[in-house]
Amino acid sequence: YNMLSVQQHHRNQLLEQPETTRVNGIGLWTQWTRNFKTPLLAMLDLMDNAFDAAISDNPDFQGVVHVLADTEKKPLKTVSGIVILNNSYKHIKPMAQVLEVYQSSKGDQSESIGENGVGLKQGCATLCDLSFALSKNLGQYSLGIIAKSLQRKDGCVLPAFSFTNFPQKDELRELFTEHSVIGQCIVEYGGGSLDSGIDRLLEQYERMVTLEDRQHVFCVVLHELKHNPTSGSVVVHVDSSDDDAYQVDFAQNAKGLMAKLKQELPRQYIHASSRLDVRVDGKPVVFAYWQKRLVELSSFQVRIDPKSPIHKSTKDWKDPVHGYSLKIYAGFDPNRVASPAKSALSLFIYSRQSGRLILQEEDARNMLGLSTGGTEYCQGLTIIVDDYHGKLPLNPTKQDLAFGEEAHGETHRANLMNWLGGVSKVYWKSHLFKFQGESKTLLTDEIKGHVHTVQAFQRSHVVPRLLHECNLTTLINITWTLRGQEKITFHGRSYQSVTGIDTLITIQETEARKIELEEKKQTPKKRKATTTPPTSARSSKKKTQSIVNNNNDEEVDERYSPAVARLQFEYDNETQTQMSLDSHNLKDMVSRLEERSKKYKLKAARYKEELVKKIAEVEELQQENESLRAERQAASLDNYANEERAAASINFDDANEELATANRKIEELQNALNSATKKLEVAKINSQIQQETVNEYREKYAELRAELSATAMHASI
Repeated sequence: YNMLSVQQHHRNQLLEQPETTRVNGIGLWTQWTRNFKTPLLAMLDLMDNAFDAAISDNPDFQGVVHVLADTEKKPLKTVSGIVILNNSYKHIKPMAQVLEVYQSSKGDQSESIGENGVGLKQGCATLCDLSFALSKNLGQYSLGIIAKSLQRKDGCVLPAFSFTNFPQKDELRELFTEHSVIGQCIVEYGGGSLDSGIDRLLEQYERMVTLEDRQHVFCVVLHELKHNPTSGSVVVHVDSSDDDAYQVDFAQNAKGLMAKLKQELPRQYIHASSRLDVRVDGKPVVFAYWQKRLVELSSFQVRIDPKSPIHKSTKDWKDPVHGYSLKIYAGFDPNRVASPAKSALSLFIYSRQSGRLILQEEDARNMLGLSTGGTEYCQGLTIIVDDYHGKLPLNPTKQDLAFGEEAHGETHRANLMNWLGGVSKVYWKSHLFKFQGESKTLLTDEIKGHVHTVQAFQRSHVVPRLLHECNLTTLINITWTLRGQEKITFHGRSYQSVTGIDTLITIQETEARKIELEEKKQTPKKRKATTTPPTSARSSKKKTQSIVNNNNDEEVDERYSPAVARLQFEYDNETQTQMSLDSHNLKDMVSRLEERSKKYKLKAARYKEELVKKIAEVEELQQENESLRAERQAASLDNYANEERAAASINFDDANEELATANRKIEELQNALNSATKKLEVAKINSQIQQETVNEYREKYAELRAELSATAMHASI
């Protein structure tokens, strides 16, 4: 009996447990703060969301992503954090949905890189202990709070509020007074004052309504950043009597992170749209990192099979039916050639529509199955993978590839690295063949010689097209083959190089190599017939030299005199002929060099003129763009005023309709009350009648009972 009772007790306990496991909010927050290797990666995770929202194929939409310093005015105007502000082409999800834990609307969209369901919370938690998310959809506004102080052991607390109109200060004060625990976050944001915190939030909303194309706007406010990426320091939240020094740390952290972000953004994203206005601390960001940095920037297109391994027995391994297209860029980086330790092949893998940098490998030769000895595949060789359509699996923080998520992940990875190795090999050797004796030293010197050219391009105001829009140099008619059973390589030199107009910096064969090739093609037989004496002549020449050298001013035997004279004549004649040929060849060589020099000078002058014209055009376009931006901003302010008036009119009409509806309901309730009163009166009358009937029955009952008693007495008598 006792055993049965215990079993029944356990069954009751199981029935009382919830279907889902409770989440510890404090533990979840701690886990969020440990997902990123550096503060910059956490910041980039937040930028992913902004880029995904602001990038659009609509030519009439101007995407905006601005990173600003968040300042507080009391006691002095000091920087306390960072604001990320972006517009969106599409409607923004309700804030309560955005703040759901591990829930994203972009999970199945391979083009998107940011996921609000994961990246927003963990990015904010990594960077600071208090942050805010604000959104605007037409005339509706919302607010979300991501705070460490709100988390509890029994759950994750991420409160969200929505407003049908632009939030008012009295409305927010009443809201945060009612929810006093949440209100403490606003007090902290205001430096100890609720009103100051509300004022700072309202400033963020005002920024949102003045943004270009501001129908849908999202804003993230990071308050008091904990890290300084320039120094690696972490700010510890402790009580300090020196408030100014305490604030300076937060200001340095914010400024340091913005400076690092502005420096890294062009390298971290290669597909930021030309219709995207990206600014960090008020300064525009130009996304042309690799176009201005790499020598002989070239493009290749291959097809990757994610399921079937590459093998000689597979007929369609070059163009698999179930594969996907992948673009690969290659070039030489002169800035890395100066340091031999950093000149080896580097691999950069970018993914999704925004072209976010996912993986960087400083020396990828072993990973790609290439020789790692000496200076092979060095010279600053750079390989860039452009996974524009999002076929490569990523981990949640976008810091690595996640082939383990796929059923054939290992095969997918092996095929990818195999093709990257093949492309690296044909690209590197095609340029090595340009130099005499295929000298790696000459190739290294040539790449190193372009350092100043690269620096000049980087300083110039020339803005190349985006990488995926560029017409770059490429190799065609490559004979791809397999070494062994499965190693991709190429055969022969049947390929042709097609120069692209957007490849800004190119290399040429050395002059000695060009002259050697031309001489081999044009005059190999002539040189052999005219410049090289016959065997008999060479022997006669040697014999004559020997006789002349051994003479020592002594008389020569008379019988040798005619022969010596004849040989001396032949020797002098051949020497003179040889000297004239050499002189002629030297003159031809000098003339060819002079002609080439003139051509190069003319080309350089023409390129310089074109460069000056392009710089002037770019500056003119930038001025026009600034004026257009000012006009659009003024127009947007007018549109905003019109929208607010229209919204106010709509709200007034809605209020009238609601008032009329309320009057109708009051009238209906009054009618119902009157009907109920009448029914009550009827019920009272009926009750009186029933009471009189009961009294009559009681009297009759008493009479009958008296008669019965009398009858009983009479019967007893």
